[in-house]
Amino acid sequence: MKPASLVIRAVKITGPGLALDLGAGSLRNVKFLLEQGFEVTAVDKDPVISECAAEVNNDKLHTEVTNFEDFDYGERKYDLIVSINSLPFLPKDALLRLLPKIKNALTDEGVLCITLFGERDGWSNKKDVSFFSRSEVEGLFSDMHTIMFVEEDLEGDTIQGDPKYWHVFKLIAKRAE
Repeated sequence: MKPASLVIRAVKITGPGLALDLGAGSLRNVKFLLEQGFEVTAVDKDPVISECAAEVNNDKLHTEVTNFEDFDYGERKYDLIVSINSLPFLPKDALLRLLPKIKNALTDEGVLCITLFGERDGWSNKKDVSFFSRSEVEGLFSDMHTIMFVEEDLEGDTIQGDPKYWHVFKLIAKRAE
């Protein structure tokens, strides 16, 4: 499986370094980051991540089986933080509490590569999933230097192959300090 196009674009902005993938799942983006020379910490609450990591067998890959709220992000540690279709699966208040920790974990030139669900998303009726308006997303990242900000509305499929209407915000931003 190919890496997310957003991650490919983010890697072109930052050189190899220390990366964090939140919601790493099957490690599709992690494998790409490793190929690009990154040392990667992959975080996911699903223990299958450990099995996937054993198959990758790379000393530059570190996994943490934990939820996003319990992970120790540290300060100014990561050159790249990736979260593709993962953080929205937190309740909105939890995501809003977590976002400052994620931003603070970026190095001075660190890059954030993230997707968030919009209000028109096909899952917008689900409880404990976060949905945002465009202005909310712009406000959440107003303290960062935006490199790319795209809003997509489209019919598509889930990773399991089920049809779904996607309303997604895709963002690549640099720490603005």
